[in-house]
Amino acid sequence: MTEAHTESAWDLTEADVDALERFLHARTAELMEAHPYGSAEHIAAAGLEELVRFGCWELRDERDEWEDAVTRGRTGESGDLRHRTSSRWQHLLQVAVGWQDHPDFDADRWQIRRFGDPELAARIAELDVPQPRYPRKVRP
Repeated sequence: MTEAHTESAWDLTEADVDALERFLHARTAELMEAHPYGSAEHIAAAGLEELVRFGCWELRDERDEWEDAVTRGRTGESGDLRHRTSSRWQHLLQVAVGWQDHPDFDADRWQIRRFGDPELAARIAELDVPQPRYPRKVRP
């Protein structure tokens, strides 16, 4: 478990991305090892592994781009980048939540957020409108 809690994709660190990628890689490797090469299950696990690898690569690239925008004082021009980063993080979390009962699943770090934008979440909270709660368990 982590000490710090990632509130949104904008709070992501390299360590957050690395930890999620290691977790997902280990799960897909287990699936590939459990099924013969060329089987539908092995092919699906290998495809998922490739999507995770590419998604994490893009997420790191977007994080670096965001840090560059912060350094240059150009964050106001980066709304689309922030949205893409948040969406990509949420998509990777959607994959991981299928293994939420696994002992290595970091429930404190890997929580799916209704809003990727912390400012939007704060504005919605001010409206005092009840928000739906998302189930922690994935239903079959």
